[in-house]
Amino acid sequence: MIPNVSASVGSELVAYGLLTVYIHSGRMRYGLLTTLIFLVGSLYWTLVLENVGVLMSFFSYTGAIPGSSPIYLVWVGLTPLWVPVGWFDVTFPTYMLLGEAVPRAGLWAKAAAGGLVATGLDLVIDPGATASGLWRWTHPSVYFLGVPITNYVAWFLLVALYIAAFESVTKGKVFKRGRQTAFRLIKRLAVLQAVYVAVYVPILYTVARIAALG
Repeated sequence: MIPNVSASVGSELVAYGLLTVYIHSGRMRYGLLTTLIFLVGSLYWTLVLENVGVLMSFFSYTGAIPGSSPIYLVWVGLTPLWVPVGWFDVTFPTYMLLGEAVPRAGLWAKAAAGGLVATGLDLVIDPGATASGLWRWTHPSVYFLGVPITNYVAWFLLVALYIAAFESVTKGKVFKRGRQTAFRLIKRLAVLQAVYVAVYVPILYTVARIAALG
């Protein structure tokens, strides 16, 4: 299925537009450096895992050889750049909301709350994007609203783990040494990525096998 060009390019431009809004909001709330550390970490976190998902045939961004299709404007590997930017557009305002709503919550309580909020948003985002052909699911699974239920689990885990990693590194403070802080965050995320892939991918294959047998 080839996505509607106006829907795909429109979604991409909206994601970049929201990015500028949230960077400005983050600069006012946390300072530009802390906001950019959150952005850099989230792009690294999602780009690696998105490309792994495409390579393992869990999903596909139709169009699909980077540089060969005008459907998406910017690619990083096998993933359109706007997809991890869109993940930031969901996760960062969720993080800001948590800072206002539950400022004294513990690390994992805040992380779990963030995962739940983001997953609730994805219950709207992913079905609409799938129906519009912005991406397609390519593995057997149990589906809800046209989306594998494992995707909703992944949203919860990825947002919760990212918020936990970011909070554990920054501890809610604005840092003057941004390069060192970003490096510590990325090192922590790299370990979490390895653990996530090692644990979660077998779960995906198990669900796929059960769905295929059913």
